[in-house]
Amino acid sequence: MTTYVNGNDMRARIRTVIDQAPPGFTYKPDGDDGKCKYFHNDGSPSCLIGHVLADLSVVPQDFDGMLDDDAKRQTMSQWNIADARKLLTAMNESDGDVKFSAEAIDVAEELQFHQDHGEPWAQLLERGL
Repeated sequence: MTTYVNGNDMRARIRTVIDQAPPGFTYKPDGDDGKCKYFHNDGSPSCLIGHVLADLSVVPQDFDGMLDDDAKRQTMSQWNIADARKLLTAMNESDGDVKFSAEAIDVAEELQFHQDHGEPWAQLLERGL
């Protein structure tokens, strides 16, 4: 069964993740490369969008072999550092069970940008979620 995530659903899921985070939480990339990732190496969610994906029962292995904009197959680790728009669009075009509306992708992209530039998660709620 396919799950469709619209803009309002994306906002609600993001609010839930933020509400469960410690007060003042600011996402920091893990690892030596300094890149933001959706999932840690152990498969647990890392960033805000990673937590939303995990809540939707998406696991990192679901990314393996998805096609990018140039119709090239990408590995799980390559998708793990892609921007939200590219990842969620590729998920829409894959045979996976989770699909995102254009508005949901817009919300994810904007929040990921601000998160990746050091804004505390609670401040993201002030951006009109």
